[in-house]
Amino acid sequence: MTAFLLAQLDLRIEADPATKRAAELFRPLDPLLGSVVARLEALAAAERGQDVLLLQLQEELTELPQTSAVVEQAVAYSIADRTSNFLRGSHNLHDAPLAHKDALYVRDKAREATTKQQKLEREREGRPIR
Repeated sequence: MTAFLLAQLDLRIEADPATKRAAELFRPLDPLLGSVVARLEALAAAERGQDVLLLQLQEELTELPQTSAVVEQAVAYSIADRTSNFLRGSHNLHDAPLAHKDALYVRDKAREATTKQQKLEREREGRPIR
């Protein structure tokens, strides 16, 4: 009786395995209800999968600013090193002054130029073509 009521009322309550199996057997008696339940379960499973992917994406996005800052600093150092030759013949990586004032200057100038360029491009996109 419990299994029949579980199937007909589509209740999701804890029951022993035999009652759950009997409820599954009663569900096919009403094909429409069984179809709806199957689709809802598939949608719920897909939503859980999407939630997992969304959490992974959020974790990756939280790492993006740090990664971007590291790349930006390394590129600025590389540019400044081309002009100042920081290592002067040394090949020891530990001697590399990554936070050298010239590298920071190049980084700040690159940031300013990028900001100006982005502003210019936004303004151009907003103008109508004549």
